[in-house]
Amino acid sequence: MTLTINELAAAGAAIAIADRTGMFVRLREGPATLEELAPEQDTEGRMSAKVLSVLVALGLLRFDGDAYALDPNTAVTPALQLGGPGQITERWMHLERMVRDGAPALMHETKHRDQAYGGVVLLLEKLLDDAARRLAAELTARSPKRVLDVGTGSGVWSLALLEACPECSAVGLDLPQVIPRFEARAAERGLAGRAVGLAGDYFEAPLEASAFDVIVVGSVLHLETPARARALLTRLRPALAPGGAIVVADMLMTDTTARRQAVAAYALELALRVEGGQPHAAEEIRAWLEALGLTVGEPLPLDEVRPTGMGALIGAS
Repeated sequence: MTLTINELAAAGAAIAIADRTGMFVRLREGPATLEELAPEQDTEGRMSAKVLSVLVALGLLRFDGDAYALDPNTAVTPALQLGGPGQITERWMHLERMVRDGAPALMHETKHRDQAYGGVVLLLEKLLDDAARRLAAELTARSPKRVLDVGTGSGVWSLALLEACPECSAVGLDLPQVIPRFEARAAERGLAGRAVGLAGDYFEAPLEASAFDVIVVGSVLHLETPARARALLTRLRPALAPGGAIVVADMLMTDTTARRQAVAAYALELALRVEGGQPHAAEEIRAWLEALGLTVGEPLPLDEVRPTGMGALIGAS
């Protein structure tokens, strides 16, 4: 879909108004009528209705003739799930400060990055659950016994694999404040006895040599520069058992138009949050894995619901 500048500007303005007037916050609670969404100053809801119609046209909202609702396939994101009115707009306004004044990324300091990451891991699980189950279905053919989940978060990647492989166990490696969420989520899914947390920096935490049949690096490499991303894969290679595989699941830069647009938008948003973070090209990741002596197949798409650029590369030893 090609939009004119005017259409793009209308889309941005409608999103900002829905954010700043609290429409999105209200819709997080469930469907709502125009009367429930329109600010008091818009007495007849005339302008609010026009704003909402743009959001429906964009596919962000659904309208059934009586009430509006968030579209679960496009609008359930951390941006809409966290904070009060103005949360989305305030974050994007930081982009102008970065362009004009060279302001640092919102999470450029490690302590801020740790705190923010710890607060959204369960929301990221909702976004990545379908992708994780798709990847788990692919990996079950390898019959893994022990998995290392690097940057585990809530455990979305490894716990999906444990559910698909009853004989498999997992170690979730992440920051100290994240590990309790991983272990709690494992317990909720009946997997506590098979999932163990390992607190630490993924560049420094001690790892047993040749201990893991599958090492999943899920939604991690985009947080790092190319040099650090490659260094992380190199650091993990000795922990891979013979015949095992390193699996990179991430936003992959590709050539298809829809995915290219999704990844470009994601890269811009990521730059607001993380100093030096960026999505990496699938061929670049392939080269890093092959340099470690691994055989890499074609990228596995993990964005079947809508094009996002999410995919996986499997490097087998």
